[in-house]
Amino acid sequence: MTNKTPKILFLDNDSSAIKTYSNLLKESNYQFKTSNDTEEGFYTAKITNPDIIISSSKITHIGGFDFCRKIKKDHELSTTIFIITFENISELSEDNLKDSGIDDYFIKPINKDEFLKLIKAYLKIKSLSDELYHTNKKFDKALKYAKTYKIELEKKNRAVIKEKEKLENFSKVQKETFNNLISMLASIIESKRQYHRGHSKKVAEISVFIAKELNLQVEQINKIEIAALLHEIGKLVIPDSLETKSQEEFTPPEKDFMITHPIKGASLLEKFSGFEDIAKIIRHTHENVDGTGIPDRLEGEKIPIGSRIIAVANFFDLFVYRKQGGSIEKAFFNLDKHIGVWFDARIVHMLHKYVHTNIKNHAEFVREVKIHELERDMIIDSSIITIDGKKLLPAGTKLTQEIINKIANYNKTEPLEETVFVRTS
Repeated sequence: MTNKTPKILFLDNDSSAIKTYSNLLKESNYQFKTSNDTEEGFYTAKITNPDIIISSSKITHIGGFDFCRKIKKDHELSTTIFIITFENISELSEDNLKDSGIDDYFIKPINKDEFLKLIKAYLKIKSLSDELYHTNKKFDKALKYAKTYKIELEKKNRAVIKEKEKLENFSKVQKETFNNLISMLASIIESKRQYHRGHSKKVAEISVFIAKELNLQVEQINKIEIAALLHEIGKLVIPDSLETKSQEEFTPPEKDFMITHPIKGASLLEKFSGFEDIAKIIRHTHENVDGTGIPDRLEGEKIPIGSRIIAVANFFDLFVYRKQGGSIEKAFFNLDKHIGVWFDARIVHMLHKYVHTNIKNHAEFVREVKIHELERDMIIDSSIITIDGKKLLPAGTKLTQEIINKIANYNKTEPLEETVFVRTS
């Protein structure tokens, strides 16, 4: 709101009324002008552009109602607050009140407190009205500029591609180009090592499943998927001589160099618009939830959720399908062992859901049950964890009635994940 001094114009044939107005406002910081006829009053209004006009209904020449109509029709004065005064209540006419456009009225004699309250209230209304008016003018100007810019852009697009539909399809084309770029980069990454074929896609598939189970936003899930596809892009700068070595053959400096590939990958990507959040996810995929990881020793939820998801998915795919050649059972044994150290407990739990849903051979030996469905002698296949990620019981625990009772009591005060995976044989 502006800090300009409020301006008021009084019109009255009665000099004593003018004097009364002057006395009422002499202690205020308002600017006020006076007039005893509508011709002079209109001229004064055009020059001073008052916030409020207070006019007698019987003002000389055209009268208060017609004078109000004249003010309201004028483009520059149309938002002026117009208050009309009457000598007595019998002068009131419902038709005039409706059609003239007056904002308010009062009956003489004037009560000082009511008059000052009325002026103050209408000045506030006028100030808000002016602010809205100027805001709309700015918006109209911006809209006009946007329309002009759009027309020019459409002309340029038509000149370049000679297709009227280009503007509407631009977003789609841009998205397809972006996705093609991601696919190309992922293919280049995988072509580096034969044993890694399919690794990035599998990590992305697992990561998207887990992200959806955690009810993340669609935009967030899309970024996690891209980060998973490109999480090893930093290895493109690693010499082939190191790529062909196994981990056991690395010298300490070579090992340190190899594990910093997320930093190198993030540095490559963050230079390009649209990849900033993806670069951040990749940078922190080697952080540990206990704060012992690299590069920034972040811990817990300070590590981006996408980084924590990819860390689990990456470990699982490498252990089961790539260099390690291990079993699903051994993979989960190692994952569960490092819950709260390397890995986020809830994400490991969601990986159990992924395996149970997507890997049929494993699903034959494991089933998903609700917490209240646990029974004696069941062996849990996944750690029982709380909603906030604390491990309550490790995988492999054989349930007794005492343990089941403790789980039930714990669940009353600190909710657990709704489901548990138990072994069927």
